[in-house]
Amino acid sequence: MQDIKPKGKAEKIKNYINMPEQSPEVQSELQPTEEQTLEPKIPWFKNKKIIIPIIIITVVIGIILLVYLVLSSMRQDSQNASKLKNLQKQVGQGGACLDHPDCFDDYICFYGRAYDCITNNERHNCQEIFGDNLCHRKCLNNTDCSADMPSCKEVSTFISDTEFQLRFCVNEKAENGFTEGWKTYHNEQYNYELEYPGMWLYSQNEDGGFLEFNGKTIVITHDDNSNNLGIKDWLKHTDYVLQSGDDLKESVTEQGYKIYDIGELSNGNGGPNYKTFLLKDNHVFNFFLNTNFQHGLYERQVYDHMLSTFKIEDFSTWQTYKNEKYGFEFRYPEKWELVESHFDKRHDIQVFYEINNKTGIDFFITIEPNEDGLDEKQLREKNKQSYVEYSRIIQTGMGNAIEGPIAGGRSESLIIPTEEYLFEINYQVFRKDIGYTGKEVNDKFHKFISTFKFLDENVFDVNKVKEGDIVAGMKVVSVKPYRSDMTALGREQNLIIEFSGQAILEGEYEFIPEGSMPSGVLFSVIGEELSKLPLPLGNKSGKFMFYFTNQDFAKEQFGSSVTLGKATIVIDNFIYKTYPTELNHEAKLVKVINKN
Repeated sequence: MQDIKPKGKAEKIKNYINMPEQSPEVQSELQPTEEQTLEPKIPWFKNKKIIIPIIIITVVIGIILLVYLVLSSMRQDSQNASKLKNLQKQVGQGGACLDHPDCFDDYICFYGRAYDCITNNERHNCQEIFGDNLCHRKCLNNTDCSADMPSCKEVSTFISDTEFQLRFCVNEKAENGFTEGWKTYHNEQYNYELEYPGMWLYSQNEDGGFLEFNGKTIVITHDDNSNNLGIKDWLKHTDYVLQSGDDLKESVTEQGYKIYDIGELSNGNGGPNYKTFLLKDNHVFNFFLNTNFQHGLYERQVYDHMLSTFKIEDFSTWQTYKNEKYGFEFRYPEKWELVESHFDKRHDIQVFYEINNKTGIDFFITIEPNEDGLDEKQLREKNKQSYVEYSRIIQTGMGNAIEGPIAGGRSESLIIPTEEYLFEINYQVFRKDIGYTGKEVNDKFHKFISTFKFLDENVFDVNKVKEGDIVAGMKVVSVKPYRSDMTALGREQNLIIEFSGQAILEGEYEFIPEGSMPSGVLFSVIGEELSKLPLPLGNKSGKFMFYFTNQDFAKEQFGSSVTLGKATIVIDNFIYKTYPTELNHEAKLVKVINKN
């Protein structure tokens, strides 16, 4: 067999292995030179000379792009804000979408303070926060608003540019829900009522009511118009001066009442206030809205709706229940049924009223001893586990009270603490009709409460009276010694009590000449008119006199030609004083309604 000789690389390797050992000189010649040595290859992404410049260039480009996007976003925001302002001008109303930037792309939200707009791929919804506002849908490319909102109706259209049209629609469900949760305010003295948002707080005095919410206030007061004057003639007899720029607009409500709206008045904060007069027979009701901030659009909507619900009620057919033992009374319609129950330490009064053959309500009044003598704040703290968190303390004609829903929210409760007793008034709906909203029950409840009052509510105890008490519809604002240096005297002999709140009084006026101590206009109140003034327990006098703190104004109002006569006046800031020597009580004269 022949030997097979290796070829190629195999032969070279064999030859190299079998190569005899060479001399050092030969080996040196056989070694490769430095130039002939092969260097290993490095990937480009590991080569610092290449990757570092790439990184620097990428960072610079990224920064430039980020700055461009930020500037573009700022420009778009500015354009959106500009568009929104134009929309507000064109539509005639505005929203607070600037407070909710997400609203702009898919919604025009009216009153964004109360709505938070959310968006998803299929529908556009307004998430309700307060429950008494409207959310408007923005429709693009002339599309039908009802495509997304079946109950949506068009209320206004504005062409913003040549590319698309904005159509403003209001969801009818939201519109109808605007008054959801509203309550009814009743004033028994002047027999009127109106609706107001349940989140607003109300208080009242002898002449009207005050509604407050987040710094905004609606004030309702009453004036006599016994001469049945027209609005302009009546204004001449008041402190209000009609300015040349005032726009007095006349309208008639559904109830047939004439309304005169002056319109926007500056509130000093860059925003509007509104004043309206309502005339009915011999009465003038004054409405004033103080927005206290720049927009006030939602508040104006509340204000207008309140005016539309104003009506005068007739309580003349109502029966009167009086309880001498506990010192209170209330009125109720003649068709209601009343049942009393007596227990060891509790007295219950149940008033039944049937709305229809499916639904009825029970009004309950429970009287229990106030064994710990707790006031409304202490009582609320003690029972905080029994009432929901948003139970609140309100001011009523009966004094401070705790108001809030109970038993899952289907019933409402009002708790009025006195020094001796706790009066709790609530209602319960029974045999509830599925389609019944309960608004009528709530209205009846608040109308019922408006008639509830304590007997001799104009009387106070000088040893117990304190700031915050309500006496004769006036609020105690200050109780302090008449003379701080006479601490040896008991409280009943050294006291000055200041009240806040107006009262209309009929009585006699007399000019006391100079040289007498004191001098000026003295006013005397007698008979039933005394019940309109805060007076101490034990006051048996059938006459009460006081001087005016603003004597110059009083002399101007009464005139100096007649030194003695009868008049009907409005007072405020009544001051009662006690001291061993005779003192002169005081009050501020607001105006003279009539005199003879």
